[in-house]
Order: sequence, then structure tokens, then C-alpha cells
Amino acid sequence: FSDVTTTTAAMSTLENLQRVTRVIMRTPKPVIAVIQGYALGAGCEWAMNCDLRLVAEGAKFGFPETKWGFTVTNAGTKLLPSIIGLGRAKEMVFCNRLIDAATALDWGLATQLVPENMLDEALDTLIKKLTSNSTLALGLSKQALNQGLTQSYENVLASELRDAAICAAAGEFEQRIAQGFKES
Repeated sequence: FSDVTTTTAAMSTLENLQRVTRVIMRTPKPVIAVIQGYALGAGCEWAMNCDLRLVAEGAKFGFPETKWGFTVTNAGTKLLPSIIGLGRAKEMVFCNRLIDAATALDWGLATQLVPENMLDEALDTLIKKLTSNSTLALGLSKQALNQGLTQSYENVLASELRDAAICAAAGEFEQRIAQGFKES
């Protein structure tokens, strides 16, 4: 932001960054972040926007914004506490704490930790697992999980019933049962 000299320009830049966040979060298919090296600020926020985070050993995560006189954006203030807990989120943001990949896995910020030289293989395996599933069911599940955090139990139950009915009407469940389940 060194070239941003006005509030209007800063807001325009942030709105463009948040467009990326909206695309990631609204995409009906699962989005995978592959992280190696440093995921700081918006990079960490965009990783959190993703559904799954495949992380190389040696990666670091953090939010240096307050040190720079700025704040967290890109839904980071919602996602970080929901993923790692409010106390840890405050420590990371207020104290500019960097966490390593093992801590990120332990706290839920990483969903899978692999040696750096195994990232491509791990990504291929993950993609195969995802693509073997129903696209419809994945999309509905992603939406339900994202919305379920803020809905009442009654609304969640109603949404689950609606989604199950949509899947049943599509007929894919019966086709997959007839083909038999395959463990992967």
C-alpha cells in the first residue's frame, strides 16, 4: 500500500482484494489453498477463505497488519476466530505472532501438513478424492457448512432436509449406490 496516498484509493484497493475473497467463498466447488513459505496478511486471509488448506512443512502464518498501522481484511476477523478460537486469533493479530505449519495444523488453520517435496503429490491425491464425489453434494455441503455456523439448529435442520431432497431429486444417489461404494 506504499503507493496508496488517499483513503479513496485505499478503499478501492481493498475492495479489489475483497472481490477475490468473494469469488473464493462463493465458488460452489471446494477451493484448495496450497501454502509454502509465508502466508501473511491477505495471503493468510485468502488461505482461510479456501475450504481446504494443504500446507508444506516450514510454512509460516501471521497477521502483521497492526504493526503496519492497518487492520485485517478479507473476512479474516470472522474466519480466524472461527477456525482457531478468539483468544488465539487476538494473540496473532494484536501481537503479530507468526505460527509455524505444525501449530497451524494443531489449531485447525491447516487441514493437511506435508513435506514440501510432497505438495504436488498430496494435492493430486486430494483432488482425486474430491472429484470422486458428487459435484452437487459437495456444493450443497459447502454452502451448508459455511452457513451453518451462524444459523439456528432449526434453520440448519431445515436446510439439511432441503439439500437432501435436492440430492434425492437429482437421482445421483441411487446411481452411485447401484455402482457400489469404492473406498479411496
